[in-house]
Amino acid sequence: WGREVRVSAAARARIEKAEIGTRESGCYAMRDMTARIPLREWQRLGVRRAEDGALPRADLAAGLVDSGDRSFLVYENYDALLRYNCAHHYALSVAMLAERLRDPR
Repeated sequence: WGREVRVSAAARARIEKAEIGTRESGCYAMRDMTARIPLREWQRLGVRRAEDGALPRADLAAGLVDSGDRSFLVYENYDALLRYNCAHHYALSVAMLAERLRDPR
């Protein structure tokens, strides 16, 4: 579904300068996230894993979602959650709960 990320002030400035923009179609929550770009581009812009590591080297495109004071890069399958209930709080809760059930640590 995606991952939590850390977006520094410098990275936010680079993202704004890159003019990635928001999505133009879908429900409100889908339009309230950035367009999807490759993970390598997010890495270049300064976005890091929440644990402060590099993003994975995977051929995936992701959109940036801000939810309160947390940020997430979300992949295409995140849209399935939004199609069921068009709210980031819902989709993020379901995704993180599923992740926790799969890996209870």
